[in-house]
Amino acid sequence: MRRNFSASWTKLPVLGITFLMAATIALTIVSNEAMAKVNCLPVNGHLKEQQVPCPSLCTTGRMNGGIRGTYNFALTTLLPVDPAIPTVVHFSGTTTITTREGDLNLIDAGGFDTASPGHFANLLTIVGGTGGLSGASGHLFLFGNFDPATETGASDYRGEVCLP
Repeated sequence: MRRNFSASWTKLPVLGITFLMAATIALTIVSNEAMAKVNCLPVNGHLKEQQVPCPSLCTTGRMNGGIRGTYNFALTTLLPVDPAIPTVVHFSGTTTITTREGDLNLIDAGGFDTASPGHFANLLTIVGGTGGLSGASGHLFLFGNFDPATETGASDYRGEVCLP
């Protein structure tokens, strides 16, 4: 009985091409994800701020560390947490950080104890930027104190800034 070797050989290129296409797609997906992650830089540092006049509650300050620039925050919401802890509130707001490279635009959400020394923690989500920071994303965790009596604060931040 004779085998048809030519029929078997014609199947090999199809299988090889299918394998190469699947491998190429998988490597493209993995390398795109890896390339996107390469553009995210870890940052940490310190912020000193003071209250400034505005229709709600606003602060301005100086950021040092991985992000160096001017910090401007404007309160948009302030809600009580629980009657058992009347000095603690939830807040949200907007922040712009102006750097030499451009501006970072962020949305804040956090918790604040209005009693001195004013402990707070918040998550700032980067929603865009300008100049060299155009298309920025990422997040910062900000935690520290803002004393309502002196209208000043000091805090630390950690997070990552991602650029396209």
